[in-house]
Amino acid sequence: MINFKYSYILSFLLLSSILFSNFFQISFQHWSAIIDNDIQYIFDTILVSSNIDQTMKDHPGFTNYFFFSIIVKSVNLFNHNLIYDLNEVISLKNPNSTIENIFITLRTVNSFFCYFFVIYFYKNLKCFEIKKNLRLLITSILVFSEFFLDALFRMNSDITACLFFLVSNYYLITYFKKNKNYRIFLSGF
Repeated sequence: MINFKYSYILSFLLLSSILFSNFFQISFQHWSAIIDNDIQYIFDTILVSSNIDQTMKDHPGFTNYFFFSIIVKSVNLFNHNLIYDLNEVISLKNPNSTIENIFITLRTVNSFFCYFFVIYFYKNLKCFEIKKNLRLLITSILVFSEFFLDALFRMNSDITACLFFLVSNYYLITYFKKNKNYRIFLSGF
C-alpha cells in the first residue's frame, strides 16, 4: 500500500513541478520570443480553429495543431476572452493579449503532454522489468535532459510523437503480457 501512495505522490510532485516551471518560464517570456516554433504553433492553431487551410497541412505536427485547436475551442466555452477565429483576432485593436492567452493555453497543454510522456516512459521501463531504483534514475535523467526541457519550454511536435509511440508501445507490450483485447485497440489508437 505504501508503494501505491508513493507513486501517486511522486506523480503529483512531477506534475506540479512541470506546471510550476512552465508557468514561471511563461511569466518571463512574451509569445513572440521564440520565432520559429511558438509563433508557428499559435498561427497554425488559429488557422485550424478557424477552419482555414494552413500551408503546412502535411507537417507531422498537424496532430498538435488539431489537438490544440480542439482544446482552444473547448477553453473558449468557459473563457470568452480566448478568441480563436482569425478574422476576429485580426479585427481586434490589440490582438496581443488574445494571442498571449492562446500562447498560455497551448503551453499549458504542452506541459500536460510532457507530463504524460514521462509517465508512459516510466511505464514502458516497468514493462521491461527494470528495477525500480534504476527506473527512477533513468526517468530523472530524462526529465533533466536537454530534449525534455526543450520540449517543455518550447512547443514542438517531438514530444507528442514520442508520447504516441510510448502509449502505443505500452499497450502493445501489456497486451502480449495480459492478453486483454482492449489493449490492442488502445495500442492502435
